[in-house]
Amino acid sequence: MGRRDDAAAFNSNPDTGRRGYRMELEAQDDRPLVVYHEALWRDETERMTYEAACEVDRPRDDDSLLSYLSRISAAVEGKYGGVLPRMRRPGGTRVERERQLQKLRGQMPKGTEIL
Repeated sequence: MGRRDDAAAFNSNPDTGRRGYRMELEAQDDRPLVVYHEALWRDETERMTYEAACEVDRPRDDDSLLSYLSRISAAVEGKYGGVLPRMRRPGGTRVERERQLQKLRGQMPKGTEIL
């Protein structure tokens, strides 16, 4: 029976939705302040590019958070596309792939159908 009183005392504070820490813009109280030691962006250009992409492309009604983030990232990577070198594919160039396919096609027995 003592448990019921303990449970009531434990649950007496309603959930206010507060986090266990506070951000910089929140009013000061007894919670610790979150301090970010590492920069989120590489430089100001990256931050401004992401902000511009978010202003242009707003979330749609059928978007999930991940689909929206991937669309924004693709837009930003497209803006950086002219600046950054393209990553080489592990499969080689198109000419190398065609040569490999020609070798493989030559090894197929006659009369074999390709689906």
